[in-house]
Amino acid sequence: MSKSKAKKAKAADKAPAEDKAKVQSEAEMKAAASAEASQQEVGDVLRVQSKAEGFRRAGIRFTAAQETVLPLKSLTKKQIEAIHSEPMLVVIDQE
Repeated sequence: MSKSKAKKAKAADKAPAEDKAKVQSEAEMKAAASAEASQQEVGDVLRVQSKAEGFRRAGIRFTAAQETVLPLKSLTKKQIEAIHSEPMLVVIDQE
């Protein structure tokens, strides 16, 4: 096997592990955000639900199955604007 084929095979072996780590990292971030949000006042969070399953905007994954609770202090102004202006997302409340 040539060196380039060996490198490609090795990179392909790493890809599933990297994908798994990325999904796990996203899940951990979402769980931490939800835990932190539950300790905050209602006005300090943005509650968002997607119209489509697995929709992404502003670097965040949203689901149709349940709302995503985002602490406002963890979002940039650009992210908040992108979420509010996205027709595929429904901001449930922001008091």
